[in-house]
Amino acid sequence: MKKLTAAQSAYLAGFFDSKGSISITKTQGSANRTPSYVLRVIFSQSGNAGLITLTTYMRMTGVGSLNHYVSSQYGTIQHEWRLISKDAGDILRAMFPYLVVKHEKAIVAIEFADLIETSKHGGRGYVVPENIVKQKEILFQRLVKLKAEGQVLEPVPALAPDSKPLNY
Repeated sequence: MKKLTAAQSAYLAGFFDSKGSISITKTQGSANRTPSYVLRVIFSQSGNAGLITLTTYMRMTGVGSLNHYVSSQYGTIQHEWRLISKDAGDILRAMFPYLVVKHEKAIVAIEFADLIETSKHGGRGYVVPENIVKQKEILFQRLVKLKAEGQVLEPVPALAPDSKPLNY
């Protein structure tokens, strides 16, 4: 992935906190084969401005793919910038210092991405070591739990008694 500036990473993190998702999908093969796990990061947006933003960042980073569909709920065209595996981990690392809402989920996802990088294998027919499969399952379950619980945010601290609110 091409490097982003701090300002670009911060903007993208705010966008992602609002309109993004992190998931680890698990697929169980037939005949008791070892499960397969994939890290996914998706930025969603509707409208032309959203499409322009997603296209700009996809080109800027050089990773991911754009997908479009009609929302059955709203009847509008939705745009998604999708990143998987290493690319998903890289974009999360770039945004991490600026994430608020999805901070805890990003920690799990980055740990999963690091696990992918350390467990690269020789391709088809390779048997993933059992300890790696167990680690992936633990991270998969942690992310599922975080999503089920919802994101808990610390309350904004109250103003000190002698301070005055800012007037805009």
